[in-house]
Amino acid sequence: MDLSIDNVLNDWSGTGRGCHVDFGVDESIGLQTGDFLGQGADAIVHETTVQGLKVAMKSSSRYKSSKESIRLEIEVLKKLSHRHLVRLIGSYTHKRFVGLLLYPVAVCDLGTFFEDAEAYLQDNAADDQELRLRQLGYSSSKLYRKHKAWPIYSQIGCLISAVAYLHSQSIRHKDIKPSNILLSRGRLWLSDFGLARDFSDVCESGSHGGSGTLRYKAPEVVDRERSGRASDMFSLGCVLLETVIFDRDGTLQRLRPESPSTRFVYHENLDKLNEWLPLPEDLSLAKNQMCLVFRSLLSKLPEMRPVADEVASQTSFYDNLIENAQDRVFSDCCRKSSFTKQQFECRSEVSEVRILDSHREKQIEQQILETDRRLNDLEAQDWTSSKVRRPTRQWIFAPPSTSRNAEPQYMKHRLPTPVKILVLIIVTYVVLVLLPVAIHLPRDTPRISAPLSAPPTLPKIGGW
Repeated sequence: MDLSIDNVLNDWSGTGRGCHVDFGVDESIGLQTGDFLGQGADAIVHETTVQGLKVAMKSSSRYKSSKESIRLEIEVLKKLSHRHLVRLIGSYTHKRFVGLLLYPVAVCDLGTFFEDAEAYLQDNAADDQELRLRQLGYSSSKLYRKHKAWPIYSQIGCLISAVAYLHSQSIRHKDIKPSNILLSRGRLWLSDFGLARDFSDVCESGSHGGSGTLRYKAPEVVDRERSGRASDMFSLGCVLLETVIFDRDGTLQRLRPESPSTRFVYHENLDKLNEWLPLPEDLSLAKNQMCLVFRSLLSKLPEMRPVADEVASQTSFYDNLIENAQDRVFSDCCRKSSFTKQQFECRSEVSEVRILDSHREKQIEQQILETDRRLNDLEAQDWTSSKVRRPTRQWIFAPPSTSRNAEPQYMKHRLPTPVKILVLIIVTYVVLVLLPVAIHLPRDTPRISAPLSAPPTLPKIGGW
């Protein structure tokens, strides 16, 4: 944080009354209302200037619910200091209004960026959309040809780090969504802590229900069950899902319902996760593993979702394996670049195990097919040596199907397992015992055709 911001923090109003100022009815705040930046359920946000520093002025009427929301946000923001969280410059009350002064003033939020970039990629962006994209450096960079969501894609790790920091400070955000993620050129901030909750004074980070945007709510929050930090992770997973999909497609069309009037919420459509975020075979190991981590955040069960610090650590590890800097999801400010030798070997071993697991099914199918072919060849040799016509043989193990949906005809006539075992025993006996004997038996040995001699006469014992 530079010196000018430090000066503003000490006395933003210039009256010597500190960070929070209660203005009298006849007093003037001394702030000019600038450009409209946005509006929420309880407040409206405009740009303003404080001692030459551009900040966002968030004002709300002093009704009980709005005042309580602003008070909670002030208390939360006072405790936080992170490069990817908005910073509280000051607060005030004046007449029937209460206000916050927040730094910085961003170009737009993530939701607006998705709309602007989609229009730009489809060559129908309006003038204001093109202006915002130029301010982000989107249109002037050629990165969008490879990464259509690169302003946020390149800072995915920074967003995860911000959530991890929040949770480390015993704070739950409770409303993570694209409109609460602010973007500027090369920067990202998580904002709007009006619903955030400090759980440092309680035994567990749990609550029942609560407000928030329904589309990004975790299942347990919607069901008004006890929820904790895991609900933040579900909402974060929804944002990361949208980011990865937009980065691939340049649109969020695959997430939109067929009818505009149909309500879409993530927790009701988790069965479509494989369809939303498939894992192509040509995807690199690092990207494949990162996608698996992101998908784990959308688990229906809270206890199955990884914690924020674990997600940040795993994502950083796989990000360091990506050679091309343009494909990385961490900015230098948040990347954990140093791992001990033991940590690296441990994580590498885990990665190797996951690779083996992902290919194990295919390898087993290939081994079974190869075994079946060997048995087929051995049986063919056996029947050929006996000069007897070989009957048509059924497959013992059916080769893998070329289609996952249609079952091949030969699959319907597979032998039952007991018969397979019996056939294997017989074939093994033939191959290991009878066949070697038949091979080593001299073919020119004359047959002996002599009559059988009478059995020897046994001596009589006693009177018998």
